Amino acid sequence: MRRLALFLLEAWLVAGAAVGASAQGFPSEDPALDAPSRIGDILAVDNSLSVSYELTRFDYGEPSNDCIFVGACPSTAKYLDLETGYRRGGKAALSYMGSLLGAGGDWYARASYRFIQGAAAYSGYGLPEPLPPAGLSSSLVSATSDDSVYDLSLRLGKGFSAGESWMFTPYVLGGYHHWLRKLDAGTSSSFDQIFSNGYIGGGEMVQVAALDRLVLTADASAAAQFRSSLAAEPSASYQALGYASRYIFDMEGGPLVDAGAEI
Repeated sequence: MRRLALFLLEAWLVAGAAVGASAQGFPSEDPALDAPSRIGDILAVDNSLSVSYELTRFDYGEPSNDCIFVGACPSTAKYLDLETGYRRGGKAALSYMGSLLGAGGDWYARASYRFIQGAAAYSGYGLPEPLPPAGLSSSLVSATSDDSVYDLSLRLGKGFSAGESWMFTPYVLGGYHHWLRKLDAGTSSSFDQIFSNGYIGGGEMVQVAALDRLVLTADASAAAQFRSSLAAEPSASYQALGYASRYIFDMEGGPLVDAGAEI
């Protein structure tokens, strides 16, 4: 009886050692059980501070259904003004994914700040001479526009892992956009325009850890604008002609759609 008990104890120890060895990395009969989880690589990306440099091509136009230029209608007749050029700047972002206020789970939060600036070629209307009934000059002008733009953005969402390498994160977002356009800066005919708006919406971020320490991210969002406005600030020489120092115009903001990919 004693030999039988010792034999059973020895067999149990051997079986336990075999199970432990398999758990420590020896292959099992089911390959799916041995597949490494790369969710940790995704979490590392989503818990980070990033700084980036940007070079941006900028094309802006204000559509118009009327041909109100003097003389023959130019190719830009369908626009009140056009602006094109390049802007340079940078972006800083801080992101977090993990427990939020003790709620547990893969909660996602991200804050970002973006600033870009540059010169662009502007064609459109000058300021009225002075204040005609239509509120616009009938002459087309060309000028240089010195632009500076900054954006603040906040996101809050929840990550859901799928399998060993995928993470799906729906989120809500909100932010503020500010664009300062300085036309003919430094000249007597200069004037500033400040476009600003808030926005709120939602999006989806999809991430896959394709290889060890290689995470691919696709992101798409849509938002609605609110409190959109244009502030025009004529120079002192224009104010001497009877212009006010500042004009505020409410604007109807359209939808904002954004999509991108990162490695």
